[in-house]
Amino acid sequence: MLIPSPIIVSNSITFKTSSNGAYRTLINQDNWNRWSPQTFSVSKKLINTIELDFKNKNTAIPVSILLISLSKDSVSISWKATFPEVSNPVSKIKQYLQAVSTRNEMDETLKKFQTFVERSENIYGIHIQETSTSDTLLVATRFTSTTLPSNQLVYSNIDKLRAYTAAAGANISGAPMLNISTIDSTSFSCMVALPIDKIVDDNGPIFFVRMVPGRFLTTEVTGGPHTILFAHRMMDQYFKDFNRVSMAIPFEYLVTDRMKETDTTKWVTKVYGPVY
Repeated sequence: MLIPSPIIVSNSITFKTSSNGAYRTLINQDNWNRWSPQTFSVSKKLINTIELDFKNKNTAIPVSILLISLSKDSVSISWKATFPEVSNPVSKIKQYLQAVSTRNEMDETLKKFQTFVERSENIYGIHIQETSTSDTLLVATRFTSTTLPSNQLVYSNIDKLRAYTAAAGANISGAPMLNISTIDSTSFSCMVALPIDKIVDDNGPIFFVRMVPGRFLTTEVTGGPHTILFAHRMMDQYFKDFNRVSMAIPFEYLVTDRMKETDTTKWVTKVYGPVY
């Protein structure tokens, strides 16, 4: 007599990530299979809402999940399951036990989801962190290319910077830096730079740059052009998901000398995105 009908069970959980990233993770059936195989199936994908079918013994129980963005890096998930009205006392008891089981299973699964989603590599495929750089004095040069610039073209310009740095009595203090921007479908604008330990004069196409110390979103990847391009795409997605503002062009640290190491699977590249 004390068991209500219909029975409604619900709960919520709050964690650190973006609402867009959380939503993309929740609508992916493969992720639910990872946390609770053959227990949950995504039935509908709505705006900020996901509807699931929760399999409890031989019964499919509909569960509604609502995502609420609390801030740019915090989200709340509220879930609710409503059981149909029954009047038979025995059926009520069975339904009550199902409701308890549903609540426990949902809470346990969403705790697993929280652990999973708070790691950037699980959402973006790369580990992204916020950091800074000590390389503030740079010598740089720009060039254009009608195709994606080859390693030979990139490193020929880096070699010019190395020669000028030595002639100016400066020392190189870090790995070469590279930015490639698309001008149009057939043209690329490129800039390479070397971190150095002192101020030098400009000399024609070679110029000195003082980079303002600031904050950067950064990731390190190992692999060739496709891996590096993927890192840039995911970094852009991270900026959008967390409503971060890019303060300047992104760039790469070429940790591995690509002229000496021809195996692209061994290239180590750090991708930096200046962020406000």
